[in-house]
Amino acid sequence: MAIIFSEEIFTFLNFSAEAIPGAARVLKLQIPGDIGFVLENMLMLYLFSCQKFLVIGVVLFIGSGFFVGMAYLFVIHLDLGLDGAAYSFDSLHIFNFLMLLLYVLIWNPIPGTIFCFKEKSFKGIWDLFKFEVFSGSMVFFESVGEDLVGIFVASLSA
Repeated sequence: MAIIFSEEIFTFLNFSAEAIPGAARVLKLQIPGDIGFVLENMLMLYLFSCQKFLVIGVVLFIGSGFFVGMAYLFVIHLDLGLDGAAYSFDSLHIFNFLMLLLYVLIWNPIPGTIFCFKEKSFKGIWDLFKFEVFSGSMVFFESVGEDLVGIFVASLSA
C-alpha cells in the first residue's frame, strides 16, 4: 500500500517536489524485487531448517557478484540511473530465488517436503493461518523498511 500511495506519503513527509516523482517511480520498479525477496527468504528459511547454511552462503555470495554485474550494466553501461538501481535490485532477488529454487528442486534436502497439493494439504489451514499472519506481516514490514531506505537514498540524490 505504501508503494501505491508513495507520492502522497512523500508529500506528507515534506520531500522536495523534484524528488517525489523519481522516488515513487523507483519504488514501483522495485515491486518484482520485493516479490523475489519474499520468495527468496521463504526458501532460505526452509534451507535454514534443513541446516544447509553453506548452500545459502554460496548463493548469497554468487548473488552479490551478480548484483555488482547487473548494477554496472544497468546504472553505468546503460546509463539508467536510479531506474537501473531498481532493476539491479530486482535482478538480485529474482536470481537468488531461482538459484535456491533450483537447489531445492534438484537436491531436495529432506525427501517428502516438496510435493504437489492434495486435499490433505488444506486440512487445518485456518489454524495455521492465524499464526502465519504475524510472520508474513514481519516479512512485509521488513520489505517496507528496505523501500523506505530506498526512498531516503533517492531523496538524497535528487
